[in-house]
Amino acid sequence: MKKFFDSNLFVNNIPTDTTEEEIRKVFAAHGTIISIKLKPKKIANGPSRYMHAFVLYESVEMAQNAIRNLDESRAFGLTPIEVQFWVSRVDLQQEREDRNKLEMKRLIQSSLHDLQINLMGGAPNRRPRGGANGGRGGKPAGQRQARPKSIPKAQPVAKQQFPLVPLPTVDQAALTAITSLEEKKQFIGNAIYPCILTAMGAHAGKITGMLLDEKVVDLQRLLTDQKYLTDLAGEALRLLQQQQPSQ
Repeated sequence: MKKFFDSNLFVNNIPTDTTEEEIRKVFAAHGTIISIKLKPKKIANGPSRYMHAFVLYESVEMAQNAIRNLDESRAFGLTPIEVQFWVSRVDLQQEREDRNKLEMKRLIQSSLHDLQINLMGGAPNRRPRGGANGGRGGKPAGQRQARPKSIPKAQPVAKQQFPLVPLPTVDQAALTAITSLEEKKQFIGNAIYPCILTAMGAHAGKITGMLLDEKVVDLQRLLTDQKYLTDLAGEALRLLQQQQPSQ
């Protein structure tokens, strides 16, 4: 965990018949304890055989020492205990969101980069027809070239169609006057969000956030090119739909 509250430890899987003094004796061997708090473990089908404990040490170093020596140990019976730095629910949720955003950004950067190349008319480089020795395909003059065998054409894959996203009405003078990149992204996001919401519904907020990446998206073009905006928004929606079953 990146964030922890000073030297406070969260201890899991302590049997409910364990006393505070027994816990103190085990943990005091690894540093000076300031306080110990016990909390019953809640489960859906009744009382649990185990409880949580919060052990606050005098220093982070002492807490780290306790983790090294007691995590996954059988200090209170047959079941190994879990000893980690305590992290608030808010921080845990933030960590999950940060991980999800990082993964989503990686996916959208890869997909939108390829899509942008296609929209700009990019294509793989073709090999020149002539060779250094003259003749077709680089073969020496006079030598007959074997006729290539016919290769069956791949069946086209049906591409998911998305509704056209209407272009926003934007005060270009106000946009031009903005010098901060973050403020410009916020301005553009506020402009395109209602349009994406109209065309694509509930995912509009996430789609808008995914499109405001200046490294792979032409932000200005989002305001002026309806096909560009629709294609990128559709690609973002497709990625969100793929991610949804695993969440």
